[in-house]
Amino acid sequence: MEMPLPFSLPLQLLVVDDEELVREGLVHLFQKSPHVDLVAAGATAGEAIEAAAGRTANIALVDVCHGVVDSWNGIGTLQKTFADIRLVVLDDVVRDVHLRRVLRLGVHGYATKGDSFQSLYDIVRAVGRGEQHFSPKALERLVSTPFGWQLSTSDDAPGLHLLTVRETEVLVCLAQGHTARICGELLKISSSTVDNHKAKIMKKLKIHRMIDLAKFAVREGLVPR
Repeated sequence: MEMPLPFSLPLQLLVVDDEELVREGLVHLFQKSPHVDLVAAGATAGEAIEAAAGRTANIALVDVCHGVVDSWNGIGTLQKTFADIRLVVLDDVVRDVHLRRVLRLGVHGYATKGDSFQSLYDIVRAVGRGEQHFSPKALERLVSTPFGWQLSTSDDAPGLHLLTVRETEVLVCLAQGHTARICGELLKISSSTVDNHKAKIMKKLKIHRMIDLAKFAVREGLVPR
């Protein structure tokens, strides 16, 4: 017997994905799916909220493949707009940095674009039942503990696990070619704070040139190639 859902059916879904082809595909598939009402879709959280035109939503599927800062800020916007919304993030591949943030923020689901639509649909339904649910590929990187899911790491794991969320945001911004001043404006911190984070990042990762930091960010999937 299925657990009772915290929301009445159909689930009220928002789709946020900046790739138009993917977004339209998701809209088409969810519109044909039982127990789901596709409320609205947009390239950003703001666009999806505007397209919803005042309708409520209780599940949001949010692409976090690129634009780490913008994507996660969009999640915050959705949480502020819809008090009871539950979140599923969609990645192109499993990334430890994103899984770590999912766990830290209590995001309810994680899927990848390599999963089947049936798997994604099952995750959305599970999240609607009040569960925290991950794609099989993500579960390979997680371990269940008495305190909930935790990321499995090893001695040779990527150095991203050493960085805080803010340091990761600074790394992404710098790797995109922005100056410390611009990064400060985007992240709403001072340029000197950006420089302090940069120094800590370089020390933790044992990388001492900006070009090598940028290569690291690309290799770890934080910014597109």
